[in-house]
Amino acid sequence: MNLKERLVLLGILPRKGDFLSLKLVMDLDNKIGFKAEDFEKYKITQNEHGILWNEEGSKAVFKYDLLAKEIELISKSLEELNGKNELTFDHFSLYEKIVGGKK
Repeated sequence: MNLKERLVLLGILPRKGDFLSLKLVMDLDNKIGFKAEDFEKYKITQNEHGILWNEEGSKAVFKYDLLAKEIELISKSLEELNGKNELTFDHFSLYEKIVGGKK
C-alpha cells in the first residue's frame, strides 16, 4: 500500500456500526493510520488543495498483515461505494488490490 492508498482507506472505513465492526475499524486505524514518524519522514502537510508529501513518500510502499475480517470490512466499504457509483480515481488502485484480487 502506498501513502495515498492508506489515506483513501482511512477515509472509507465506517464510523458507525455495531461494536465488532467499530473494533475492527479502530484496529485498522491503529495499524494503517499515520504515526508521528510518518509526518516527519515524508514531510506530510495539508493545505487548501489537499494532503502533500515529499518524493520519498511518493515512492514508499507499506506492507500490512491484514486479518480476513479486516479485508472483508474494507471490501464491503469499497463494494458499497461501487454499488452507489461513488468510486473515484482515488479509490481505483485500492479497489483493484482488495476487491479485484478476490475475483
